[in-house]
Amino acid sequence: MQEGLQDEVAMLRVMTRRVMELASNPEDSYGTDHRGDLESAITALDTLGIAATRLARLLSIEKKLAVQNSEASRTLHRALGDIISELKGPNP
Repeated sequence: MQEGLQDEVAMLRVMTRRVMELASNPEDSYGTDHRGDLESAITALDTLGIAATRLARLLSIEKKLAVQNSEASRTLHRALGDIISELKGPNP
């Protein structure tokens, strides 16, 4: 699960730095106004943040389901073992 979120965290860090750079320097040395870029970057950062949160939630659910499935599998395996033992009858 951790590996799946590392890329998203890295993207969020890059976008956060980009937003901060654009916010602190809305014009470049040539006088070009980058406020439109800043608004686009903020929108992208918001979207990435929402997507990363959703992905984290889905990965968490997936992990919980895997644990539940393995517990159910072990319980079923034990129950089937008990049934097989009963069907075989007593050992002489």
